[in-house]
Amino acid sequence: MCPVCASFNYDVLGRRTQKTVSTQSSALSTAFLYDGNDIAAEIGGGAVGANYLRSLNIDEPFIRQAGTGNEFYHTDALGSAVALSTAQGAPATTYGYEPFGKTTVTGSSSNAFQFTGREQDGTGLYYYRARYYYPGKHRFFGEDPRFIDEDPLGFVDQSQINLYVYANQNPVSLVDPLGLWSVSVSAFAPPGLWGPGFSFTSGQNPNGSGFVSLQLGYGSGGGVKFDPFGQQPGYDPSRGTSWGLGLGAYAQGDFNAGYIYAGAGTNAGINITSSGVDPYTKGPSWRAGGRGAISGINATAHGGVQITLFGGGKLKKCQ
Repeated sequence: MCPVCASFNYDVLGRRTQKTVSTQSSALSTAFLYDGNDIAAEIGGGAVGANYLRSLNIDEPFIRQAGTGNEFYHTDALGSAVALSTAQGAPATTYGYEPFGKTTVTGSSSNAFQFTGREQDGTGLYYYRARYYYPGKHRFFGEDPRFIDEDPLGFVDQSQINLYVYANQNPVSLVDPLGLWSVSVSAFAPPGLWGPGFSFTSGQNPNGSGFVSLQLGYGSGGGVKFDPFGQQPGYDPSRGTSWGLGLGAYAQGDFNAGYIYAGAGTNAGINITSSGVDPYTKGPSWRAGGRGAISGINATAHGGVQITLFGGGKLKKCQ
């Protein structure tokens, strides 16, 4: 028999609705009630054990309402809980972390939301929704599902990419609330000589925020490409707020033949958030590569204007 065993149930949306952690002498089962992607209540033995007051951002609890009283979260820039205080402001439980999340707890709270605001299961693992993370090895237990779901034709050479890596090996600056890699998928149309057309891109930034971008311009060619390291125009994890609008101008050329890629581009614009206006410029720059780089079937040259909607990232907060 294993010293600590665990079993889990999930709903049709992939959210974990129940966990049972067992030792050789006892078993504890907890059910979860959700508000979107976040847990709103914990239920054990048919009774509510804790409620959570949260912000609209993912993994950002403010208060844990338990039978022993309210616990108030104090967090760092990553969203990791560093302390829980009482209603009188006295620290009741404190948390210390190594860079990749190995956790030391001082106090008696049963709070599970610790490193980057994610759930510590009591098994040595953290639950990051799409997969489980082991801070002792600095790795996820499962492969990045975005490569399986969004690269069904195998454009990206997975042997040259670490599909288990956490936060691009930069855990002191980045978080990964969904347990996913940064991915972008682009499409260009229409093919032809020179004329008006569009490009649509959707993807995920390294800090977990998502984005969609529409380019309207004049150019030639068309196709589809897959970028395992794509991110929004002007992305900067140290600036901005959770949600924003980007406006800019661009010029670029791309060529893909399966795994072979070459491209160049430049863009400039502003990202508008509740924290203010953040100008950006990039380029001219170029990228080229074989397996593991941008891939697809694509040949385009175009320029024009672009509009981007972005948000949801853990570190993109107002300063």
